[in-house]
Amino acid sequence: MAITSPSGSTIASTSSAVTSRTGFLAASAGSYLVTVRSNAYSSGNTGAYTLAATRGSDDFTSTTPFTLGTPRTGSIDYVGDTDVFSVVLTQGVGVQMQVSSGTRAQVTGPNGSYVTNLYGGYASPYVPTTTGTYLFSVSTDSYYGTLSSYTLTVQ
Repeated sequence: MAITSPSGSTIASTSSAVTSRTGFLAASAGSYLVTVRSNAYSSGNTGAYTLAATRGSDDFTSTTPFTLGTPRTGSIDYVGDTDVFSVVLTQGVGVQMQVSSGTRAQVTGPNGSYVTNLYGGYASPYVPTTTGTYLFSVSTDSYYGTLSSYTLTVQ
C-alpha cells in the first residue's frame, strides 16, 4: 500500500503479505491517492481486501516530562511522528534505558549533543557525564513507517 500526496510524492508506504497499517500527517489540503497492490515479493497474493481510513490524533504533541522508574507508553500515530520525553539525569548515576520492539529512541544530552540510539527490545546502560535534562525522541524503527505502540523505560 502506498499513499501519494496531492503533489504526486509518495509520503507513506508499507508492504505485508497479511496486513498493512500506515498513517501520515497531511501537510496540505487536497486529494491523497491510496494504492493497494499485491506483495511484490510473493506471487499469487490476490483476493479481497478491506481499506479503511480514519482521522487520527497525536498522543504527545510536545516534549513530555517523565519520572525515572515510571514507564511511559505511547504510540507512533503517523509516518514521521516522533514523541519526545524529557527526564533529569544526574552525573555519574547509571541508568538502564529501554524502548519496545518496533521503535527506537534517540537520546540527546542537556547541551543538545547526541548520546545514543536505543533500538527496540534491547536494554542499554548509560552513565551520564553531565547533570541535566535529557531528551528521548521515540519514533518507528521501520523503513516503511509502521505504526506501533511502545513503552519507554529509564530506571
